[in-house]
Amino acid sequence: MGDKWYETGYVFTQINGLPMNLDTIGWYMGQLSEKHNLKKVRSHALRHSNASILIASGLDVKSISNRLGHGNMSTTMDIYTHFIKSADAKASDSLEDILISPPKTE
Repeated sequence: MGDKWYETGYVFTQINGLPMNLDTIGWYMGQLSEKHNLKKVRSHALRHSNASILIASGLDVKSISNRLGHGNMSTTMDIYTHFIKSADAKASDSLEDILISPPKTE
């Protein structure tokens, strides 16, 4: 597009880089799901997947909250409490395995 391209930083854009209408994104996702015989997923589910993956990877809640655009970390905590607790339990189990399990000998 050359000088007609608008750098917006968005993932889903029109051909010129400007933001795409959210309804269009949903429509494309529906078409893609139907074409490949996949379960229909709403575009908002991608947001939750993004947050869940970041939590599972151990990223701090403040960074996740900022990425999601939440004004307060408490919003992120309220919405994703079950994921955060699950990730914390996994971290605790991993630490226990490291500290308590006998070293492996070969």
